[in-house]
Amino acid sequence: MIEIRFERFSDGLLELLEEKGIMLIEDDFDKKIMYSIYCEEEDKDMIIDFIDSPMIKVVEETGWEDKWKEFLKPGNLTGRIKYVFDSKDFVKGKTILINPALAFGTGNHPTTQLAATLLEEVCCGKKVLDVGCGSGILSIAAKLSGASSVYGFDNDSTAIKNTKENLSLNNAEDIMIWAGGPESLKSSVRFDVVVANIISSVLIQFKDFFLGIHPHYLVFSGILKDEMDYFLKTFDNEMFLVDRYIEKDNWVGVRYRRRDD
Repeated sequence: MIEIRFERFSDGLLELLEEKGIMLIEDDFDKKIMYSIYCEEEDKDMIIDFIDSPMIKVVEETGWEDKWKEFLKPGNLTGRIKYVFDSKDFVKGKTILINPALAFGTGNHPTTQLAATLLEEVCCGKKVLDVGCGSGILSIAAKLSGASSVYGFDNDSTAIKNTKENLSLNNAEDIMIWAGGPESLKSSVRFDVVVANIISSVLIQFKDFFLGIHPHYLVFSGILKDEMDYFLKTFDNEMFLVDRYIEKDNWVGVRYRRRDD
């Protein structure tokens, strides 16, 4: 396992990490922002192409999974929902306790926060599907925001394992999750709200799948600002119109509403 630490990076790194499922860790070290990445050897060269003066070292295979967690701090997922990584940090109100797994959604990434914000505004009393559920944080956020039922799937069995752990931690075992892709969903099944925090190229790839579900709302995140115009043009269709979009850092989240609602 390779640890890469650095202060500056160029355009393209965030998209690469999102595509690879690798987490970028930000730490305020002695009033200086430092970034860390933990990756496999085969990913190192393509990552450091985007980094100025990287500090690279090999870390032991045993224990590296927990080392990066030291950088994680509690925070706000939305204006109403908080996330924590230790039960001692739990606060009154809507709080999600996450057992973090590398790249599967801890709440501190802008794309997760954008998706959760757009989701909580429309999911109360609704049947929700979380596509690429990762850690399950968006599924849990939907339940906390009043969703009548929540379903989710991910094609990564490790992600599903992490989801189940987090559902148990948050007394949310009634959320139905499974390992699989879009093809695992019966064509006759319908949902009121579909949320997907996935890179924009995959969102576009799954366009027909999303439209075929006929939800009232589609909530998307994982879109870089400079991809937004292309995404909107490519995803344009007669069934949905843009209901709202919000930005954070270099990312955009967009919510579509069915035109006949």
